[in-house]
Amino acid sequence: MKRICGLLIFASSCLFFGSLLAANESAGSPDAENNSKIKDDLNPPSAKAPKKNGEDKNAGEEDLHEATRLKVNSESFGDLKKVIGLCEGAISKGLDNQNQAFANQLIASTRFERASRISEEVFDRYPPSDNWPTLSQLARMDLEAAVKHQEEFAEAYLLLGRIHLLPRGDRKKARVALDKAIVQSEGDPSTQAMGYALRGEIRSKPANQLADFNASLRLSPNHTTALRGRGIYYIKSNKPEKAIVDFRKVTTLEPDDPHVHEMLGLGLLFMNQLDESLACFNRSLELDSDRGSALSYRARIYLEQKNLDRALEDINRALEQVVDNLSWRLVRAEIYWQQKKHDEAVRDVEHILTVNPKLLEAIRMRAAILAEDDQMEEAIAGLNRALDSLPNHNGLLMYLALFYANNSQTAEALEAYDKLLERPVPHAPIYRNRGDLLLNIGRQDAAIENYDKALEIEPDDSGVLNNLAWLLATSPNAKLRDGKRSLELAKRACEVTEYKEAHILSTLAAACAETGDFPEAIRWSTQAVALGNSEVDEQLAKELKSYEAGNPWREKQAVSAESNKEKSSSQPDVQPDVQPDDSEKNSLSEQNDQATSASD
Repeated sequence: MKRICGLLIFASSCLFFGSLLAANESAGSPDAENNSKIKDDLNPPSAKAPKKNGEDKNAGEEDLHEATRLKVNSESFGDLKKVIGLCEGAISKGLDNQNQAFANQLIASTRFERASRISEEVFDRYPPSDNWPTLSQLARMDLEAAVKHQEEFAEAYLLLGRIHLLPRGDRKKARVALDKAIVQSEGDPSTQAMGYALRGEIRSKPANQLADFNASLRLSPNHTTALRGRGIYYIKSNKPEKAIVDFRKVTTLEPDDPHVHEMLGLGLLFMNQLDESLACFNRSLELDSDRGSALSYRARIYLEQKNLDRALEDINRALEQVVDNLSWRLVRAEIYWQQKKHDEAVRDVEHILTVNPKLLEAIRMRAAILAEDDQMEEAIAGLNRALDSLPNHNGLLMYLALFYANNSQTAEALEAYDKLLERPVPHAPIYRNRGDLLLNIGRQDAAIENYDKALEIEPDDSGVLNNLAWLLATSPNAKLRDGKRSLELAKRACEVTEYKEAHILSTLAAACAETGDFPEAIRWSTQAVALGNSEVDEQLAKELKSYEAGNPWREKQAVSAESNKEKSSSQPDVQPDVQPDDSEKNSLSEQNDQATSASD
């Protein structure tokens, strides 16, 4: 029974191999006769009986000569199969050491050639052959046999590593093969450069990834695989400006690659260069109109530009490609939210949380939508439920603190901030948000203390500089006002923001007024009014009138619970700025990971 099963398995594998390679002889594929004999190619000939003393020890030489002649003139898979068979037969009959070494080399080179031809159907066709998983398996079989016959074979190890990097491949075997390719290709810059580039893609440590990409580019400065890999490394390392340089170079070398245009667009998106980023995604989609990741990125830009209808159209097209992509569903939920279609937004968010209850962005969005619908208590309850299952989630705790603050639950908010200050997370944003809360409820002395602590950690935080300067210039408490320090802080905030922010120019004007320099106060207040918008124009105009009348500005704090609650009827306008845990990747980064790990 066991023998029958074995024969059945072998027979099926022969049929499998033959069906894949069936094609016209003129196209370099095996003919029908060769297909019927493919089992001879998969299994070496049976070993001959041991030679008797005195028998010719080079009896296979004639077969080896015939194999050599046929290899030179080979045109088809059938020819290559015959070469391998002749060589194996020659070894079986008997060869001296020199001829046997040559026969093994010929087998290795022939199997490599056949694997290379098969691989063309996987690597060089777009879209790839429907049979690519099977073709890659067959190529691996040939390559593994090749390196057994010729241990020093860098090109074969390189191709074997490349094939193992495909989906369903073995990344551990890929690493072993690429390590050997790199070592054995010393003196061959082209092969070695590719080996470094491919190995860089699978190194676990980012520093080692970068080292391999750089090693590849030292050998071959225009190596597109290494440039792409290094560009993706820079994207993931939050260095989009460097990624842009690499991707721009690749687009000049491979202008018709939709993936490269998409990655360049992603780098530009991270840099908030929306118009150029949009052009890149448009180009990517011109080359591949169904590219879901490019559609989703373009949807984000349309969302940022408030072109909500086009954003929704793109994200729906993307979801047609991958219906269960959670980050894309999150984008659609945000589009629905901005369209005031809260039911549709919540439906998407709930679906996301059913699949991944720990996705922070979805938790945040659900809470924010509830708050916007005047369900602040339910929003806070939802955040607390999420925190029960994720007690060490720093970003979630920060967000809960903000919601408490906006619901006038000051004690609960301060308790949450205090818990965060006990954890190994960046404390500067915590002190800033804590200071904002204390300032909002009229505890200005405590707010100053928190702002000072934030500036000790992040001395160039324009938000903290501005808030502290405003407090020191406009506080109704004369003991807290410090015009000189306020002026210093306001100038630093303006320098950081390049004198382009209306509310910070307004603070500089208030500081000048507090020091008695009303001409300068009027000057900066006038510029603030010119840069302002409809939401702040009235306030800025009042400040300017005060300075024109020779009066400094005094800020009145709303300290009552009721007045504070009125300000808190909508979602928090301050986003938590805490270093995320490993589980806290934002959806854009997750989407990038999915895009870069796809078939590209």
